[in-house]
Amino acid sequence: MDNNTLHPVTHAVKVWSPVSSYMDNNTLIYNDILLIQIYLYLYYFNMKRIFGLIVVVIIVGIGITSLQSNGAEANVLRIGAMLSLSGNTSSFYGEYNKNALELAKDEINKNGGVLEKQIEIVYENSQGDKQLAVSGIQKLIATDKTDFIISDITAVSLAIAPIAESNKKILIATSASTPDLTNAGDYLFRTKLASTIEGKEAARYISTNIKPTRVAYLYQNSDYGTGVFNKFSAELKEKGITPVTEQKYETGALDMRQQLLSIKEKKPDLIIVAGFPKEIGIIIRQAREMGISTPFFAHSGSIGPDIELVAGKNANDLMYLSELDTETNEFKNFSEAYFKAYGKYPELFASNGYDALMLIANAIKACDNENVECVKTKLYETKEYKGVSGSITYDSNGDLTNRSMVCRQKVYRDDKLIDISCR
Repeated sequence: MDNNTLHPVTHAVKVWSPVSSYMDNNTLIYNDILLIQIYLYLYYFNMKRIFGLIVVVIIVGIGITSLQSNGAEANVLRIGAMLSLSGNTSSFYGEYNKNALELAKDEINKNGGVLEKQIEIVYENSQGDKQLAVSGIQKLIATDKTDFIISDITAVSLAIAPIAESNKKILIATSASTPDLTNAGDYLFRTKLASTIEGKEAARYISTNIKPTRVAYLYQNSDYGTGVFNKFSAELKEKGITPVTEQKYETGALDMRQQLLSIKEKKPDLIIVAGFPKEIGIIIRQAREMGISTPFFAHSGSIGPDIELVAGKNANDLMYLSELDTETNEFKNFSEAYFKAYGKYPELFASNGYDALMLIANAIKACDNENVECVKTKLYETKEYKGVSGSITYDSNGDLTNRSMVCRQKVYRDDKLIDISCR
């Protein structure tokens, strides 16, 4: 570089420096460059130190956050719940199950949790829809890292069972009776009696006590309704009782008059129904409005508060078999706690939801860890567990066995429906 030519950076400093303007350029040029080099070195050195400090602070911060997060995670036992929290089944299956799960969770956590961990329930809303249920369980497994999942209705439980099975996650269905779940996998259990057993019990009771000669069926066109019809009709045929007509309706239907008209023409002496409680209420109300006085017999999964809300006194004399043992101290204590928390009394599916969470918690305690294979083994070993829904014993398919059923009848008294033993 020519000594008379200033370096651009040097020039910038000379312009900035008032001292330099009074001195000979040739004399100062090398001094200026030296000063700039020193300045840049110091600046660079300090920036490295500052940057290094920033990196250290960030790393420490991340470490602390990670430790806090891991510490929090270590103290939590996460349980997944795939429930119909909105849609056609929300007012009954979803709501009652969620209420009961919250009650069970609070009771467990209040008593020290499970292996000193507090239970946290991650809810996914299936809306009673199979596709939403599939997406929901994938999230519960991949994102929420849940090894134990509780589901409610038949359609949802059937849809997610293969996913739970392939990922080796425990699934307990609280409100699914279809026989199709019996062989759906080794990781699947339920707290609802399969329609296979109920079909046999219903056929025995109907043929022995009601003794109809002409039976009509009206059921929901779904996995649930079809499963009930297949088992009930097969068992009744063995008793010599064949149907005079078989009618179906779509899930969520509001007008059953066409099906009821077809039934009326056949003059049955008993109508067997299976569907959601609201649908059963509509069927009974419309039947009575059409002058059909034939008695109704419902599947146990069809019974719920919506029947009274929709049918009112028209549901008088509705019969069904119940697997819920309301005479035990376990149920009475649960019923009292449920009423205190929610201002209404529990029914079968609330009881089943409560039992499902308790069964998982007890199995984990018995294993002294959360190993899924161990928990699965402990669940299969469940024998005569005193649940709030009744005695629980599992067979090799994860189905309830050795549970008795009794006939119940709805009677309209003092402006409300009550349940009594069948007359």
